Amino acid sequence: MIKRMATTAVLLAVLAAICGAATYEIGPGKTYTNIGDFAWEDLAAGDTVQIYYKATPYYEKFGVWAVGTSANPVTVQGVAGEGGELPIIDGNEATTRLDLDYWGDERCLIKLGGSNIHDNYGVPSYIVIENLELRNANNSYSYTDDAGTYKAFTTNATSIWPESGDHIIIRNCEIHECGNGLLSSGSSEEITVEGCHIYDNSYSLSISEHNIYTETKHILFQYNLLGEPYGGNNLKDRSAGTIARYNWIEGGGREFDLVNSYDFSAIYNDEQYGDDRIYGNVIIEYNDATNSQIVHYGGDMTPTDTYRDGPLKFYNNTVISQRTGITYLIRNQDDEDADVFNNIVYVPSGSLYIMATNDGTVDTTYNWFQSGYTLNGATEPDPTTNLSGSAPGFSDYSNGDYTLTSISDCVDAGMDIPGELLALFDVDYEYVADH
Repeated sequence: MIKRMATTAVLLAVLAAICGAATYEIGPGKTYTNIGDFAWEDLAAGDTVQIYYKATPYYEKFGVWAVGTSANPVTVQGVAGEGGELPIIDGNEATTRLDLDYWGDERCLIKLGGSNIHDNYGVPSYIVIENLELRNANNSYSYTDDAGTYKAFTTNATSIWPESGDHIIIRNCEIHECGNGLLSSGSSEEITVEGCHIYDNSYSLSISEHNIYTETKHILFQYNLLGEPYGGNNLKDRSAGTIARYNWIEGGGREFDLVNSYDFSAIYNDEQYGDDRIYGNVIIEYNDATNSQIVHYGGDMTPTDTYRDGPLKFYNNTVISQRTGITYLIRNQDDEDADVFNNIVYVPSGSLYIMATNDGTVDTTYNWFQSGYTLNGATEPDPTTNLSGSAPGFSDYSNGDYTLTSISDCVDAGMDIPGELLALFDVDYEYVADH
């Protein structure tokens, strides 16, 4: 194995040399001491920038405008400390390299797309940002921009903002204390957010900022730990073709808020608009939640004919609500549809309503619901398939182990994944605590 790894390393080095790719190192004792010392404006396909952990944060901001390819992506990679500590990028009193002339700097720590001097690059493509801790991009803090001007972050500031760009991966990042933890705009395409820990974003009582707030043509969230935000929703999304799978999600006004797009041309007309899937997640609603709905689907602004029609596919999720009042599983806006199957929905101390309104359609089959549940406009095409009881048979509920015991009524009680989902959206994994 050691010989194979060594051979692979040599091969990669040769390929990098052929492609003209380079690796740049930032940190104590490296070629570049500070993030701002490096010429971000000169990045090219295949380049890797490594930011090394140090005991104090990097109080700096930057952007990425390079165009990579599928074979030669552009990578910004944190290198952890000996104890696994991620390098920290902190917005509090952050500085910006003066050669980076881009707009929207008051809204982010890391910007992708949208620049006054990098239009010759085209749209940022095939970008990987990984292994970083990003914090303190919010209106409590100020920074120095690329013109040397001192100013404050906006309320909706974020850690990473793909204003435009495609094939972007945000991986294994810890994101907290930002206005919006993560933000994307309607000119972005093909974004993957995976293995991240996103928590403590937004503001107390806010309904406008969220842990995640995205609008992208095709976006995938997987393997993430999404902790409770200070306000707003946990995952708010206005995208086309949204997939959220194998995540652990705790708290928020709503855990999922999938609504209509602002960018009607790029998003609304996409063939995957309204073709959304939430599956294989563990979803926990706290008793202090400001909203009693787990999922809101459809839209929240006019025109209503731009709402996501669905049907939303919501399946193989474990939903636990600690609310002592009513928990609504799905709120479908107007005529929107949802197919709900193979889920466990446990509400040990309150009441479970499957729908929050009678406006949309929710079909439920092969679920386990808390005893006494109320359909409230939802339908059961085959009422014999849904199970109910006082408890689903978790291995150790009090300690957060939601695997099932061998005698649980839920074991082998689900349906086969339908053929149209099976090829690409079968359930292959489960989230194992912790992260």
